[in-house]
Amino acid sequence: MDKNYTEQEMRETLGKKYEPSEIVNQRLQDVYQQIGAGGKSVNNKAGRKKSGSRFSVIKKGLTVTAAVLAGGVLLCASNPALAAKIPIIGAIFDRVEQDVTFSGEYSKKDNVLTAEDESTGMPVNTQYSVEDNGVTMTASEIYSDGYSIYLTLDVQSESGGFDKMPSHYTADDQNTAQTLYIQGVWLVNSNGAGIPFVNNLIEGKVVSDTEFIGMMKLDLPDDGRITEDTLSLQMTQIGFDNKEFTPEMLENEGVTNTILGTWNIDIPVQADETDIKVIDVNEKNEMGFSIDQVIVTPYQVKVLTTVPYTTRDDSEITKEEFEELWGEKNKEIQAQGESEVLYDDYLMDKIYEEFGVSVFTQDGKRLMPISQSEKSATFAVQNNDISQLQVYIGKDGIDTMKEKDMGKMKEKAILGVTVEVQ
Repeated sequence: MDKNYTEQEMRETLGKKYEPSEIVNQRLQDVYQQIGAGGKSVNNKAGRKKSGSRFSVIKKGLTVTAAVLAGGVLLCASNPALAAKIPIIGAIFDRVEQDVTFSGEYSKKDNVLTAEDESTGMPVNTQYSVEDNGVTMTASEIYSDGYSIYLTLDVQSESGGFDKMPSHYTADDQNTAQTLYIQGVWLVNSNGAGIPFVNNLIEGKVVSDTEFIGMMKLDLPDDGRITEDTLSLQMTQIGFDNKEFTPEMLENEGVTNTILGTWNIDIPVQADETDIKVIDVNEKNEMGFSIDQVIVTPYQVKVLTTVPYTTRDDSEITKEEFEELWGEKNKEIQAQGESEVLYDDYLMDKIYEEFGVSVFTQDGKRLMPISQSEKSATFAVQNNDISQLQVYIGKDGIDTMKEKDMGKMKEKAILGVTVEVQ
């Protein structure tokens, strides 16, 4: 079983002090309601559902705050008249690259997919632009380090409402961004299988009430790597929060801003292998924890790990006990079209030991933790110059990610290595 940390745990990890609005607090627990594929725009009460499952979007280490700070100024908003005079499509990285969680100078490395016609404001190359249900999505620029794909998008909606989008902190209580949620699937042709947009979002900023620009980061599954491929986006829903909604309003009104549609875009991807360092470590302790490899790119650090695990045996739970516990549940699972949980599979389920990974630079600065499973942990570089890394594994996952002092982390660690990067 993967140990994936929740947004609440990431809040504790980052040690932020903030006063989010009621709506943001509500969204951290219950982002927005899952809407079936049968509808279209659901911006009115009749089109909303008041109950049912919600699809959670883990905002990958983001600490959220209200869009209105002291004085009531909406962050990241710009003058629409001014924005109309400055080409945006083809230059989105320039505008958002320092505000997103995985910040950095993408505009020096990106591949522009299409520019903007200054006379019409429309994309020159319409191959990467698609419209449905009043929403036009245009893929603007792309970069890949081989392990992840970083794509900028321009989203224009006839129904508007973007001005009410709240902001969140992306680094050290300084930089802020706004968020557009995505549903659907994406894939790279070499992988073949569609990957749900469960944990993916577009981070960026509001240009006007009807236009949003931002960057999406897509991680290759199973820590895979590509060199040249085709990215296929198959988006079926967009949504965003409303800073003016209280939890009570959410309960009564349901989803704040959600639009259903079909936005499919195929985009060529060419990995930029410059400034990518793959360092084999293969350091293992007597407990079975291992730091296998460290990957350093301009925008992220990935630590590949091996973690000890146990499995159940028939002395813990007999087949009869399993049937009693899982009989009704399996009927529910099968009724939803899913495969039932089998007894033998249950016994062989891997139960991983708890742990956490923490990474510090040569200056003792902790890199921002973003995600972790038993196979790998990902950290945002955020413009830090890296010549050496100190990588630690701690037995207490939350405590490890919360610890910002390298000396204290070294004392707590059950495994630590020094990795020379340059």
